[in-house]
Amino acid sequence: MKNNIRLLTKEELNNFKEKYSFEIQGFFIVVKCNDFNRPTLHDIHHNFFLNHKGRKIIINSDTIKIWDRYYKDIHLVELQNLVNQLTIMYQDITPENIEKLLKKGSN
Repeated sequence: MKNNIRLLTKEELNNFKEKYSFEIQGFFIVVKCNDFNRPTLHDIHHNFFLNHKGRKIIINSDTIKIWDRYYKDIHLVELQNLVNQLTIMYQDITPENIEKLLKKGSN
């Protein structure tokens, strides 16, 4: 799976951040497309896909849990990109390692 990960460019990341917003409701994450009025529910225990301008990304269930617990102030897509970066670097996905990347400004 590590071979298939491609990080988002700054432009792609900004496009996803402008298009989507997220909210946890019980055992679901509500995905709202900011330019379309139809929220979608996804089980927080399962991965799901997001598409924008031909770019498709997977939001991982583990990332959703980390986001809900530690990083609500960061956009979920941005956090997923950081998690992907750690995965490519063969680093453990921990809040400490995410903090290191955030301090570096790697994203």
